[in-house]
Amino acid sequence: ALRSDDPGRMRVIVFLTDGQATVGETNADRIVAAYRDTAGRGVRLFAFGVGRGVHDFLLTRLAKGGRGAAEYVEEGEDLEVKLSSLFDRVQSPVMTDLALSVEGPGVTVLGIEPEVAPDVFRGTAVVLAGRYRGAGPATLRLRGQVGGEPHETVVPVALPAVDEARPHVTQLWARARIDRLLEDLRVLGDVAEIREEITRLGVEHQVVSPYTSFLVVEDGVHIPDARELSRVPGTSTRPDVDSG
Repeated sequence: ALRSDDPGRMRVIVFLTDGQATVGETNADRIVAAYRDTAGRGVRLFAFGVGRGVHDFLLTRLAKGGRGAAEYVEEGEDLEVKLSSLFDRVQSPVMTDLALSVEGPGVTVLGIEPEVAPDVFRGTAVVLAGRYRGAGPATLRLRGQVGGEPHETVVPVALPAVDEARPHVTQLWARARIDRLLEDLRVLGDVAEIREEITRLGVEHQVVSPYTSFLVVEDGVHIPDARELSRVPGTSTRPDVDSG
């Protein structure tokens, strides 16, 4: 009822809560669905979870579904500082309703993360990471709204089959995809296929997750492998690390 019909205005909900649904509907999935059905695409939701025991997963899903963000304020933190920072940011939208497509005769896009791109505000950056198959010339086409009017930016690029100089890009994509899969896991329960994909992506791209962890070793430290251990009588399955 409070919405403005002015297309040049962005409608923003700031949801300040302890995150515990105790009155009316309390199911997280139905709350998220109800918000999406009611709010529509033209509303942004920024959630602030305050205090201990915040239902962070619910707030994160609401914020992502509303093209916003979720912040969490611990006991003792200054809420005013975080709220002021939010209002400073959202009062200057640069481009909203972003949609990125990659077009090229020899290129097939396999997926872009995040699936729903957030808005661009003054002083902020939006990072999208994707995977593709093939190589060659392509066109990045970014569509969105600027001041309530449609806007399109077209950038020609040459996509290589392999780019050894930028290994961090694959990690960006893998991190974003793992985060989304972890959300799916919390919604759907312990689905073996999702858990296995998280593990595979973590190992393949060296990304830490609840199912993958990595040992950081200082330079000059030698960790014996299984072949070396097999030659040492009485070696424990948990070997000590020797300096090399």
